[in-house]
Amino acid sequence: GEVEFEGNTKLLKSVVRGGMKQNKKHGVFAWITGKDVFKQNKISEDIAGIKERYREHGYMEATVGEPRIEEITKRTVLFKKQKMKKIIIPVNAGYRYTVGEVKIEGNKILSAKGLRRLIKFKEGDVYSTKIREKSIEEIGEIYRNIGYIRSAVYPVEKLDPKRKRVNVTFNIIEGDVVYLNRIEFKGNTFTKDKVIRREMLIREGDRFSLAMFKDSILRMSQLGLIEPVGEPDIR
Repeated sequence: GEVEFEGNTKLLKSVVRGGMKQNKKHGVFAWITGKDVFKQNKISEDIAGIKERYREHGYMEATVGEPRIEEITKRTVLFKKQKMKKIIIPVNAGYRYTVGEVKIEGNKILSAKGLRRLIKFKEGDVYSTKIREKSIEEIGEIYRNIGYIRSAVYPVEKLDPKRKRVNVTFNIIEGDVVYLNRIEFKGNTFTKDKVIRREMLIREGDRFSLAMFKDSILRMSQLGLIEPVGEPDIR
């Protein structure tokens, strides 16, 4: 059907519409994938997606009202007239927030200065939850590559409504270093496991590195020794 937004939208409607994953505007791709079929029970998911899309662009207090549903007649991509649903969604974007104070806490193994380089926004930039998540992923990857595969990063955001800033703290739980105990290959009928192990860049007993482990899988696959099926089971 159709999707329209009314009110103080601020962002391009095509950008806002991108936050909707369930109810899509009628078009060729949406028609082929069946995404243009109206799903009343999925409206709440789309509202949450719209709110998150605004947060990705700095509108931390954006509100989305209760959608209205109307019935319309429109030509389809096959040029046939058809009754469709039109979803009208009231939106108030509010004010755009910028990045305020950025702190890192809980780190012991890696320096705050080094970790700060992995955070993709700086004070004064438009705040973005998408960039925040990208930063968390990069910090986590660094830890996983030096053996701390159970580390976790938790962001704590504090809004400053007066200055329209977001002060954010990245709390890091490093956990303990993990060593590679045993490598097992299931379904291997091509050669002996010890032959495959020789091609691993990481050995049993070494400090675990997710990057080296992935590179090993890629290397063995390129050599034709294995054909990975699904993700490795790392315990």
